[in-house]
Amino acid sequence: MRAGIGGAEAHSTADIWRRSAQWWRQHTPLADALGPAPDLPLPADAAIGFAFPPAAAQRAHLPALLALADYAHPAEIACDLLDGEIDRPDHPYLLVLPADRIQPWTRGHTAPGLRRALAAHGWSGLTVPEYLVLQRQSFDTYGDHRFDLYTGDEPGWSWLPASTNGPLVGMAYYNQGSDTVQISACKTGSKNPRKGAHLGRVLTAAP
Repeated sequence: MRAGIGGAEAHSTADIWRRSAQWWRQHTPLADALGPAPDLPLPADAAIGFAFPPAAAQRAHLPALLALADYAHPAEIACDLLDGEIDRPDHPYLLVLPADRIQPWTRGHTAPGLRRALAAHGWSGLTVPEYLVLQRQSFDTYGDHRFDLYTGDEPGWSWLPASTNGPLVGMAYYNQGSDTVQISACKTGSKNPRKGAHLGRVLTAAP
């Protein structure tokens, strides 16, 4: 298992937690919010793992997370999502992913249809804060926007189904024309055969 997008191999929760804390310390003021590593088994179908602080800490430091998506211009994010919900625990958790690319079977769904497909495969999607972290890690590793370039041959145009505000659901991509990361609040019925979702699964120990 890799500790983050393109990161070095890690073979235990403690190792992933340590590497994650180093990344948080270098990029944001959130490292101390991780706390000690829980003893969690690593699932066989996950290739990437990264530790996240509690949802409340992520909210409190949202400007620092948004700054991760600053390139030629600051990220553009729908204010509806800033006031919305993120479906994550209020204690530290481990997010695991099967790969750093969007899986083909996630494309072409509405938000409700995507949730059903994800649940059937045993996965969920990302939140806005998780997307901000993972897209920055990917850019720093590869030097390009393969993670979220929606005009690419393999589009990175992605639902963020774990960030919602009422009937609105998060959606994110990198706009190459303006060199801007854009995060929108979409209606649940929106769909496009090029739009999919990065997979994620939350692992957590009881606080």
